[in-house]
Amino acid sequence: MEAPAFVGLFTIEGTPLGPYPGAVPGDVGAYDTIAFHRDTADQLLRDINQDDCIFTASWEGTSMRLCWTTSWNARATTLVAVDTHGRYLIGGLWPWADWDGWDGALPDTDKQAFALGVVEFSSSHPTVLPDHLRPPYRRGRETAHRVTLNTYRAAAGPRSPSLPE
Repeated sequence: MEAPAFVGLFTIEGTPLGPYPGAVPGDVGAYDTIAFHRDTADQLLRDINQDDCIFTASWEGTSMRLCWTTSWNARATTLVAVDTHGRYLIGGLWPWADWDGWDGALPDTDKQAFALGVVEFSSSHPTVLPDHLRPPYRRGRETAHRVTLNTYRAAAGPRSPSLPE
């Protein structure tokens, strides 16, 4: 997968997990492959291991090992290696769904601010947020830029109250 055309917020279908910002070349189906940055892959790993599901995950160097119990009570495993762009391409294991963690109003939690940063990653006019929500918003923008292979550049010149610090 080269530079994707779209960044979305994903979750594992039927769970409250996420949001996981990932890059896809267009519309994504339930079992399609999504490109994630290492920080997002870390969060996915932690969430999978804390959630009561059939999957477990661990790091083996820079690769992610995913294990699960099959329908015939055998163990299956796959190793997800980092690609040449530093992304983890994960798909075909469980159904993905769009993350819908808030109604689109101004965020009032770190998670919502992070998600808004992802959504607005290419906006030249970011949403004005309270000081305590600017760091997660900025992390969302940075993560979206990294997963799309774009370079995140903070605004040059004097700081504007409308731009994340």
